[in-house]
Amino acid sequence: MDLTDWRFKLYSRFWKSIDNIFPPACVGCGKAGVYFCDECEHNVSPIQYGQNELEEGEYDEAERNSFYSARAFAYHNGVMKKAVHRLKYKNDLGLGKVLAKKIIKTVEDNNWIIDIIVPVPLGKKRRKDRGYNQAELIAFPLSHFLRINYGPNIIRRCKETRTQIGLTVKERFENVNGAFEVIGGSAKGKAVLLIDDVYTSGATMRSAAQALKDAGARRVYSLTVTRANDFYAQEIW
Repeated sequence: MDLTDWRFKLYSRFWKSIDNIFPPACVGCGKAGVYFCDECEHNVSPIQYGQNELEEGEYDEAERNSFYSARAFAYHNGVMKKAVHRLKYKNDLGLGKVLAKKIIKTVEDNNWIIDIIVPVPLGKKRRKDRGYNQAELIAFPLSHFLRINYGPNIIRRCKETRTQIGLTVKERFENVNGAFEVIGGSAKGKAVLLIDDVYTSGATMRSAAQALKDAGARRVYSLTVTRANDFYAQEIW
């Protein structure tokens, strides 16, 4: 993907002009003019390779069949939790590009060979209520930074689901079971990088990944900005 692509140029210029008119504030402490001040940036602790429990061989059988590999940039706490919350619920759309830059190294460190980057889609109602899909705001700039094709229309929600908030892990998996479908043969033979904001139980990611695998995807990689650090303390079934 050519970084001179006019869509990305327009996208970047738009957010630069917005930041000039309405300067951002640090997600951690509120300092004006930056999304992450030096002190709050210092408090971000990326998950180091080998420390992520989602290593190959440690999945349960169903998850191993969905993902080839799954990673997250940082744990869902502190500054990063605030950043994801602001992107998702406070309409701070410019944060998408900032968070995309943070997860570049996670992709590079794992030496993934990827054909296409795909954001996890929202249902029509939730997208209408929110006005945007936060996964797209991360996946679109990431595709340009990495020069990898972007495929926002490869997969879609084929049924509306209730929010995962407040559900048990078992209920989360039941809620999104069969919730996704792939459009035509768009995933066949491809190595897909599936992008979302937070990995909590893995239910949504697994369901989307399974739909891609069922449609012929060669490999599916999962990447989120953050992941819950207490997932494995929960009872899955």
